[in-house]
Order: sequence, then C-alpha cells, then structure tokens
Amino acid sequence: MTVPLVPTYAHKFVLTASILFATLSAFADQNWVAQPLYTLRPETQAWLTTSPKGERYVARIRNERGQNVWSIFATANGKKMLDLQLPNPGWSDEYQMPSWSPDGSQIALLSENKAHFFDTKTGERFRVIYSEKQPVERIIWHPDGQTVAMVQPELTRFYNLRQKAFTGSIEGDQKYCPFAWSPDGHYLTTCVKGLSGKALKIRNVKSGVEKMIFDLDTSHTPLVRWSPDSKRIFIHSVDGAPRVLDVESDVLMKIDQYHFISNAQWSTDGRRLLYYLPTNVSTCGGCQDQPKRVSIWNDTYKLERLTFETDVNFASFLPDNVSILTSHRKYGEISDSITRIWQNGEVVFESQDAQLAPRVVLAEVNGVLYILNRSGWVYRWQKK
Repeated sequence: MTVPLVPTYAHKFVLTASILFATLSAFADQNWVAQPLYTLRPETQAWLTTSPKGERYVARIRNERGQNVWSIFATANGKKMLDLQLPNPGWSDEYQMPSWSPDGSQIALLSENKAHFFDTKTGERFRVIYSEKQPVERIIWHPDGQTVAMVQPELTRFYNLRQKAFTGSIEGDQKYCPFAWSPDGHYLTTCVKGLSGKALKIRNVKSGVEKMIFDLDTSHTPLVRWSPDSKRIFIHSVDGAPRVLDVESDVLMKIDQYHFISNAQWSTDGRRLLYYLPTNVSTCGGCQDQPKRVSIWNDTYKLERLTFETDVNFASFLPDNVSILTSHRKYGEISDSITRIWQNGEVVFESQDAQLAPRVVLAEVNGVLYILNRSGWVYRWQKK
C-alpha cells in the first residue's frame, strides 16, 4: 500500500514517551489491541510512501548536516535502514514523487525531465531516464515491474527497464487522469478527448479493445479504484454519480445517487467497497445537504450505510475484510474525535481518546495495521 502525504514526516524516535503512552492509551476490545510505537515530525516539501508490502517506507528528512536526504525506514519501529545515494545530496529538494516497484526492489524519483531509479537494498542509483523537452509528472509501474509509464503534459511514454529502451507512447494530456494498469496488468485506463471534455478509456492491453468511455470533469482527477482481482472498477467524477463497472461483462452499475465522494477503498478480497463524503464540505457546493455517512457496496449488489453525527474524516477496512475502522469529530475539533470499529453495521468498539484518531493507514503487514494518527504518532493495531 502506497500513501503519499503532503506535507509528510521525518522520523523522530521517542522510546520513553512511547512506553508511557502505550500504558496510558493502549486499548483492547474483544478483537483488537492498539499500541503507539513512535512519532513522526513534519518536514517541509517531503513525501512519505510505503512499500507494496508495507514493511518499509521512504521519506525525505533533514540529516545532521542540514541537508534534505531521501531515506528508507522500517515501518514496524521507524528505524532508518539506508539513504538513497543521490548524485547531489545538497540539491535533494529537486527530487520528488517517489514510487516503489511492485516487488519493492526499486524506487523511482523524479527531477524535472529525468526519472532516477534506485536499488532499495543498497540505495545505489542504477539508472537515469531522460525525457524529451517536457518534464516528467509521474512514474506509473506496470504490475510486472519491468515497464514504467513516464507521464508528461502532452505525451506518455513506455520504457522497458530490462530492454533499456522506449517501447511505445500515448498522446494526450494525462494530468487530471487516473492513468493506471489493472492489478493483473491486462487493462489500462487512460484519458482522451470526450464529448464534454475528457473521457476515460479502459483498454485491453493485448487486444487493444476499448471497454467503455466515460465523460469526466476536466478540472479534477476522477476517483478510479480497481478491485484487487481486476474484475471490477469503481469510477466517480464530481459531475456524476458513483458507478461500478464489471469489466468482464461490461455491466455498468450506478450504485449511489450522491455526487461528492472523498475516498474509496476495496476490501483485499475484492468483495466489498467503501466510500465516504468529504470532510470539508465547504470545498464542494451541495455537500452540506448530504448525509454524514460511510457507504459499503458488496458483490451481491447491496448497499450498507454507517451514519455519523458529523463529517467523516477517516474510514478503512481492517485486515479481516469484515471490520471497518472509522473516525469523525464530535463537535468539529480534532480533540473531540471519536474512533469506532464496526462489524455488520454495529459498533463493537468506541473511543473518544483523540490520540487514537487515525489520519491514514501507512501499511498492513501480516494482519497488523500501522496507522498514523492526527498527532503524528504511528500506532500498531492488531488482533489479540
């Protein structure tokens, strides 16, 4: 799982405070236990991104010389494992947008019109790919780890790392586009010109057959989420209701009537999908009138609702794919955050301890969740 944070955090280990905090704040219900591990402190212009398996993360931090460097850390304890060997460490501000290869063996960093590739075991930079004229905005990895897409303002080029050569390209502006391969690598979502602006194409990579086109809002990146088994794709744009496409049958289902959704997540077994509305309703006109809730759609085409008193600021499936972790603010303040665990629509745990309010799930490793809370603490959540 890879989660960029802006601004993100550099590591600050506080062992004594962590032990004391665990004594005061650790909780247990019949299934789950949470314990604080370490803190992360804000650093300007930095990104934190976890590896695909979640056992490591890369972040930009300031070293003892006052230089910004990119380093890899262990998620379980926050200890630094190695530094990426940048050619000019003093100029590391120019490096950004880290992206891990699917197997976690490589990391790509961008700088203007270059993509830099590093070995994550040694930190050595082993390859630099130059683009022509235009800057590189994103690096997207193919699931096989051998091909990357270099997304540029007017052209996306495909580069094969094994062959050390460009193998093709797609024209068109992909800036506000969920350009991505399906988890099995059989499909590719790209953007083209549509009837009312941009449109999303779901293309079969081998046959070239285009599954369907959706007209999208041109000023926002549509929310697109592939199910882990690549059988379904959730598609939502601010100008339309959320839909799920069954890729194999071409059946398109409108699953809700609401037009404003903050985030969406599939369960790891691909059978359930949750989504919820924006926390800051002032950013989207009309959100104020929508219910404060988390919606769960399942593969039997049923829709469940979890209703809240105020705006939801966090929701995520737990590793068992049954329990759901949520957080919302009772009176609109972080200090009033309520954390809950739900099972089958019922609350099985509730805490008003603000220290437990999750901000983002950093990783899930062997059934253990590592969650960054809103105070900068990393918590370990696990079953007894």
